[in-house]
Amino acid sequence: TGNVRTYFVRIYQLRYLQGILAGLKTKTGQIGFISYDLVPDNLQELNAFALGVRRVNPDAHVLAAFQTLAEGTDENACRLAARMVKDAHVDVLASHRSNDAVAAYAVEHGIYGLACYDEAPDSPLLLARTVINWKKVWSSLLKDNVRNSNPLAFYWFDFNEADMALAITSPDVTDAERAQVAQAEDELRNGFEPFSGDIRDNEGNVRCRAGEYIDDVTLRQKMDWFVEGVILYE
Repeated sequence: TGNVRTYFVRIYQLRYLQGILAGLKTKTGQIGFISYDLVPDNLQELNAFALGVRRVNPDAHVLAAFQTLAEGTDENACRLAARMVKDAHVDVLASHRSNDAVAAYAVEHGIYGLACYDEAPDSPLLLARTVINWKKVWSSLLKDNVRNSNPLAFYWFDFNEADMALAITSPDVTDAERAQVAQAEDELRNGFEPFSGDIRDNEGNVRCRAGEYIDDVTLRQKMDWFVEGVILYE
């Protein structure tokens, strides 16, 4: 096992940008986020999304729903999305899944969606797609492996290292809204960490203070709470 390395990108940084865009475009103040199991990696992405929402729209709520992998079929995810829209007046939908079924449902039913892949149909209601330069990630991994220059067992590539971006695709996003997303993207490229500064959970407990940040071990292995503004939807 000494030769085994694992890797991923800090996709929660993209979720933060998605959250900013969702917070700017919601009119009801109700935003849906459908994910898999309640585990730290999934909570990390949800919470980063909610932090982005709160950056621009502190009165909005993120309704979070979780499905086990066995329950997480496209049909079940879309039924859940439909309930959120009908019962909770959600008008923006995002998800952490292996496809864009939720984003596709959103645009097909007249509300805004956020995509992570290339599966959701082009539409003014599709606000944005995430972009990750996997070739750059793999090139970096291969170079480190050849040189044996990095002893890390887990590589976690940040916004710059993975050349990430949020590609805004909807003409409904105004120039002023694009500028707010672009500003946050520049901050990420210059080392800003979403999980830093004053952060409270949705029960009012302080989870991070000014001048501090939440460490990687906590983000990846110990996060078991929701940030302020997240409501568990069941």
